[in-house]
Amino acid sequence: MLANIVILGGYIASFWVVWATLLGAALLLSAFSNVAPTLRNKPYSSITSFALTLGTVGMVTVALFSSPKLGLATVWALYVLWPVFAVLAAVMVVSWIFKSRLGLYGRVFESPIGMVGLGICFFWIIAALMADLLPLYGPLEALSKNNGTIVQGVTRKFKLGAEALNGMTYAEYVKLSLVEAGEYGKLYKSNIRGGAPLMSWVGDEGERLPAILGTDKANRDIFSRLIHGARTVLPLSIGATLVSFTVGITLGLIAGYRGGWFDQIITFVANAILAFPVIVLFYLIVLVGKDGNLSRVLATAIFAFPLLLVLAGLWGLYSVKMGRLIGILVVFLPIALFLYFRNTWGLPDLSGLAAWAASAFGGGNSEREANIAIAVTNFAQMEPRMLNVFVAVAFSSAPGAFRLVRGLTLDVKDRDYVAAAQTRGENQFYIMIFEILPNVRGPLMVDAALRIGYTAILLGTLGFLALGLPQESADWGSMIAHGRGQLRFEPQMAVIPALCIVSLVLGLNLLADTLREQSLKD
Repeated sequence: MLANIVILGGYIASFWVVWATLLGAALLLSAFSNVAPTLRNKPYSSITSFALTLGTVGMVTVALFSSPKLGLATVWALYVLWPVFAVLAAVMVVSWIFKSRLGLYGRVFESPIGMVGLGICFFWIIAALMADLLPLYGPLEALSKNNGTIVQGVTRKFKLGAEALNGMTYAEYVKLSLVEAGEYGKLYKSNIRGGAPLMSWVGDEGERLPAILGTDKANRDIFSRLIHGARTVLPLSIGATLVSFTVGITLGLIAGYRGGWFDQIITFVANAILAFPVIVLFYLIVLVGKDGNLSRVLATAIFAFPLLLVLAGLWGLYSVKMGRLIGILVVFLPIALFLYFRNTWGLPDLSGLAAWAASAFGGGNSEREANIAIAVTNFAQMEPRMLNVFVAVAFSSAPGAFRLVRGLTLDVKDRDYVAAAQTRGENQFYIMIFEILPNVRGPLMVDAALRIGYTAILLGTLGFLALGLPQESADWGSMIAHGRGQLRFEPQMAVIPALCIVSLVLGLNLLADTLREQSLKD
């Protein structure tokens, strides 16, 4: 079955001239439609759409099945990730069916570009959530000397349109690759360059699993680390962007609405931070503050803003209903303050609770007791290196969010609905959070989508420069840094993690473009 699918893909890819011609013709018709409006009408528009779709699918097939090894890797990747694609398809279909009831999110499905961007973003989110359910290796799991195997010949090229490769057809080469993997793969324990080629088989007899993209210098499965890397990149990117936006929203609303000396001081500070080179700023926060004190001081200030924004919103809603406000604060404040102090100064210290939990639930198993103690000790707390990266990214992004919110607030604060709220006697927190902020949500959502992509690039840059997470972590930037020394021989070690960053940023940019178009209709 596997061989037949790869052979079919190779057969389709052999007609690359046809697919390139269809794609080129569709692009030309689309370009000439701006000059000749007749081409926008049927049947020309239908022909253009058909040629564009068929040509794009064909050229993607050419890219994925141009060589037998790449075709094998593609099919195995699809086989491993089929649960992700199944959930993605279900989410997209259900969202499209009920798009009329889903507000702005539903309107994204009116744009093909928006659907593509949303699909890419959903793919990485679902893959990150389902990583433990997929047949993958652990992100730090090194394959033993009895498991690491190599299928040789990855550098041999298959010329499109050629009938044979060293005397073999495409189909024969695919079948031989599978035979080599099954019969001879276990003879190869490591690669002289430190990484396995594009297709490896690992595992004991009867339980072989493919290392789809090979292994890195430490003999860790690259494909598994890519999927697990999404678990690192996405939470950091989204979390740092949300925190930076809470800083920008809190300060921007006050500066734009009230003005005066507060506006002048905060604007000056924001401009000063923006004028500072970003890489130098990262060096200062990550390296100069490597003892953790600088990051904790910055985290103390930055993490206070989400708490302050929520408290301001509660006061704006319930300032005249003190009983309800006190009831909410009794539940909210202990949880919020616990999370705040755990991620700033590591308080309260849970080592005593960890020792009790280990002895109570460990069952006399030393390994289980150690795992329980570590889990309780680190509960609701970021690792110091992760805190450094999180704070550095949030701190550098907050001034941009502040300037955007301040400008939008200055633009709408004199509108009629703001004057009506002032006439009703609403307090200033209510006006800023529940009158001004909802009416500027369009530009903020567009900027948030773009900023998440920018943050993902920053995380990749930090990982590449060894300023981010520990080098053994599975974030994509660190993987690029690990693989750059093998670019000449094993380019997939660095190129594919870079393509993961590109795909995520591309999806976010396409989604942002659609959100901007839809927000203009509000």
